[in-house]
Amino acid sequence: MTGTLLPSNVQETMAPKYKPRYKRNESKEDTDLMMRVFNSTNHQTGTSVSLYSKFSIRWFFHKILSLRHWITRTTITNVIAIALFYVVLNQFFSKSTSRLRTSESRAEIQSHGLFQDLSELQWLKMQVETRQSRIDHGHETRWVTGKERSWSKDFTCPHEQTLGKSFFFRRGGHTLCNPSGIKNSSNARLGRGQNGCLVYSTYSKPADLKFEKDFLNVVGACEFHIFSRNGLVPGTKLPADDFYLHRWDLERSAEKDLRKKSSDSKSLQDTIQSLGHVGKTVDLFLLDCAGCELNTVSDWFVSDGVVGVEFLQIIAKVHSGRHAVMQHFFSTILRQNYVTYYMGKKEHLAMRWYGFLKLAPDYFIS
Repeated sequence: MTGTLLPSNVQETMAPKYKPRYKRNESKEDTDLMMRVFNSTNHQTGTSVSLYSKFSIRWFFHKILSLRHWITRTTITNVIAIALFYVVLNQFFSKSTSRLRTSESRAEIQSHGLFQDLSELQWLKMQVETRQSRIDHGHETRWVTGKERSWSKDFTCPHEQTLGKSFFFRRGGHTLCNPSGIKNSSNARLGRGQNGCLVYSTYSKPADLKFEKDFLNVVGACEFHIFSRNGLVPGTKLPADDFYLHRWDLERSAEKDLRKKSSDSKSLQDTIQSLGHVGKTVDLFLLDCAGCELNTVSDWFVSDGVVGVEFLQIIAKVHSGRHAVMQHFFSTILRQNYVTYYMGKKEHLAMRWYGFLKLAPDYFIS
């Protein structure tokens, strides 16, 4: 073989439906010679590529494929490394920002630790809605006698949840504002050396404890004090060691009630002192006590000469009464920096369930 001329015994053939090919009758010696020439020839010269284009193209594609695999593996490795680095960096800054936001969040501070996931913009919007509601409906009282006996909401809780519903009919129960936040708030108090989760429940009828059991499942460990002169529904047992049953009802304190006290009733102040809870924080105060909420509302809050606890949430079945009585009830709660986050449907004799949430005084500053 000399130059670039093809041997005379090369015959052009056409494979069916394929590209043209060249067939050559060559001996084993010729094949060995071609391989030796290919391996010893400088691949940068045009002669070797033109003479042995078949082998040169094969080598070229082999190198390309090898380079492709190398680039692919390297690229994938780099992409994975960069992605992992970005994830770690993002998590670090997210946690740092979260800690900074939590420590400086007005929502958490003004809600006594109940809301830890609300942005400044969300909380500001809620403040504006509360102020506008109070402007529209009046600050002192929104209770209207007659058919429209109701007290309007002035706060929208972003994480409401109803606990203690009937299993079959899915009715009943009580609506809480952010139960998971109660757990966070009580744990934060424990970290500051204060009391943990604490709940007061008062009933005029035998209690079935459905709400308290559901509360325990959602919030977690908590100390429950059940005030019920009539005890529990037959067959109901206290579900945990932190449940305490007190067989007396709540009445007004001696300074405000001149009636003779019965042996099965105590004032809220006497109850708090007997339990050793003076100065503690109660996460929830539940009242279903046949009108005792109207008589005892002035005893709920700490004031000059009145010892007590701080209630963060109050759920009460509010019975209808004279306009002056209702105005006193709601105004007393309102002046203690509470908002109304829940208003239930009207029940028999114009009774409604209401939910009140305590916020810091700064929340109400314009």
